[in-house]
Amino acid sequence: MGIILCRLIGGVLFIFILSGCGAASAPNSASANSTAESGYCSTNYSTSNPITVTALAQYYYRATNVTTGLTGNPVARGIAFAEVIVTNSAGAVVQCSQTDASGNINLQIDKNAGSYAIRVNSRAFNSKLKASVLTDPSSNSVYSISTPFTLTGAESGPKNAGTFYAYARTAQSSSMEGAAFHILYNFYLANEYLRTQTSNPSFVANKVSAYWKQGFNPGSYVGVSSGLSFYFQGESELYILGGINGNTKTQDTDHFDDSVILHEYGHFLEDVYGKSTSPGGSHNGNFIIDPRLAWSEGWANFLQGAIITPQDATRGQYYIDTIGYTGDTSETGESSTIAIKFDLTQSGSVATFDPVSVSGEGTFREISISRLLYKVITTTSIPFSSMWTVFTDTVNGMRAPASVFSNVGLFNQYLNALVPGGQASAWDALLGNEMQNKTTRDYADTVTSAGSCARFPRALTPVIDGIYSSASEPRSNKLRSNDFYQFYYNGSGGTLSLTYSQVSGVNIDLDLYLYNTAANYQEDYVEALGQTTGSVVLKSDRANPAFESGTESFSLSGVPTGYYMINVKANTYNKNSAQVNGTAQYSLTLQGSFLCPAN
Repeated sequence: MGIILCRLIGGVLFIFILSGCGAASAPNSASANSTAESGYCSTNYSTSNPITVTALAQYYYRATNVTTGLTGNPVARGIAFAEVIVTNSAGAVVQCSQTDASGNINLQIDKNAGSYAIRVNSRAFNSKLKASVLTDPSSNSVYSISTPFTLTGAESGPKNAGTFYAYARTAQSSSMEGAAFHILYNFYLANEYLRTQTSNPSFVANKVSAYWKQGFNPGSYVGVSSGLSFYFQGESELYILGGINGNTKTQDTDHFDDSVILHEYGHFLEDVYGKSTSPGGSHNGNFIIDPRLAWSEGWANFLQGAIITPQDATRGQYYIDTIGYTGDTSETGESSTIAIKFDLTQSGSVATFDPVSVSGEGTFREISISRLLYKVITTTSIPFSSMWTVFTDTVNGMRAPASVFSNVGLFNQYLNALVPGGQASAWDALLGNEMQNKTTRDYADTVTSAGSCARFPRALTPVIDGIYSSASEPRSNKLRSNDFYQFYYNGSGGTLSLTYSQVSGVNIDLDLYLYNTAANYQEDYVEALGQTTGSVVLKSDRANPAFESGTESFSLSGVPTGYYMINVKANTYNKNSAQVNGTAQYSLTLQGSFLCPAN
C-alpha cells in the first residue's frame, strides 16, 4: 500500500508515494482508536396511512473562474443522490430515501401528528454513487443538514418541508458543510461521465471515502506541514485539503477545486479499475520523470478535464488549483490566486508545461500525456470508451498480467488496436505532436531470447545530468541516457551481459542494472552517498576512467522467477557535456542468446 501525495510548494507540484514503513505514518481508518462509519439508511419503511413529503436540499459552493480562481459569492446547487433520513420527535427513523439529481426529496411516511426532521447526509450508496465524505478517519462522521416539519394528521395533500441548505461561508455554518457536499457532487459527476461515455447506464464505481474538514490540512496525518491532498492507495480513501490552521480565506484549499478532487478520484479509479505501478517521486510539470509516475499523474490530470468539459468546456480544458477566494460581497480579508494552471489543448512543442522536442520524450512527461489523452477525445472520433477499455482490460489492456510497468507507450500500443481506420491519421498526428509512440520502444519494451536480433546493436547517446531542485541532486536523463526493457526471467539461471562499443566521440561508460517490479530508479548521486534502493536486484557498474573492455554482466543464479526491468544506463554522474559527447552501441544477451527488444 502507498499514499499518493500531491502538494504545492512555491508554485511547484510535488508527488510522493510513502509506504507505511517510512518516516510518515499512514492514516488508518481501521485503527483500534477509530469508530466505524454508521450504517447507511436504505430501508424503505412501509406505511399504512401515507402522506407524501417533499423538500429540496441544496448546497453552496464557490465557482472557479479560469482567470481569477475562486471568485464571487457562493452559488447554490442541488445535492444529488445523497442519503435522506426522516426521524420523529423521539429521534426514531421513520423513513429512508435519497435525493434525485436536482436535490429534490419525495418520500412517504405515516400521517401521524407530530414533529419530524429531514436530514441529508454527505454520502450515497445507491445505483448512481457509492461514496462518503467524512470528517476524519477516527470518528468517520458524516456531514449533515436538516430541516424540521410538523404534521397535524389532518393534511389532505402532500407536505412540503421547503428548501434547506449546506453553506459555503463559515459565518453561516462553522463546519462549512457545502464543501463536503461539493466533494460528493464531483464523485457523482465522475460516475455520470463514465456511465455516459461507456454507454453503461448501470455502472457505479466501488465505494470510496473522502476525509475533509474545514480549515484542516490532512498532510498532518502523514507528517507534512504544507497544504496537501492525497489518495491512500489500496484503501479507497481520499484526503482533501480544507485549509491550514483554520484559514480558508487566504490559504490553500482544495474542497472547491474540481480539478484536484477529480484528479484524486482518478487515482482511485486507477487503483480499483486499472493498475497502479507508479513509484512516486517529485514532479513539477517541467521535468523528465519516471514513465510510470508520468502515466499515473497524466491519466488523473486528463480525467478531471474530461469530466469537467461536458459541464463547462472552457474550464474543462484546464487543470486549475486555487489558493483562497475573493469577491464575496459578505466577507472581507480574503484573497485569491491560481497556484497551478495548465492548458490541456496546447501543442506539445510550444506548451507552457512539459514541452516536448525529442522523439519519445512525451512518455516521460506527465502533462504531455494529459494533453495527448485530452486532445484524443476532443479533436478526434476516438471515443473515451476505447480508452476505458484499455484502462480496465485484463487481457489486452493495462490490467493484463504482463502490464507490470505501466506507461503511456503501453497504453498507446493497446489503444492503437481500437483506433477506427478513419482516425488513424489524426491519431498519428497527435502522437507526433506530443513526441510519443504507439509502442513501448521508449520504456519497458519486452525482450525475448533469440539466436539473432536485427534490433541490436542499439545506439545510446547520453546527455549531462539535469539539476532538479539543487546542485546536490543531479538527475540522469531517463530518456536520453537510459534504455529500459521489460524482462521475464524463467528461473533457468545464466549470465546476463551488456556488450558495447564506441561509435563516435568520447568513450561512453555503460552500466547494467536489474530491477524488480517495484523499480525505484537508482540515481548515481544517491549511490555516491552510499545509499541504495531495495528494488535493485543486481548491477554491474565498473568504473571507466579510460575505456575498458565494454562489457558488464552478472549471474541470475538464485534470482526468483518473475518480471524484471533491465536498465542500460550511461554513467553521466559529475560529467560535463564534453565528457559525455559521444555515442555507444550495445547488445544484451543471456547465456549467449540475444535478449531482443520487441520494438
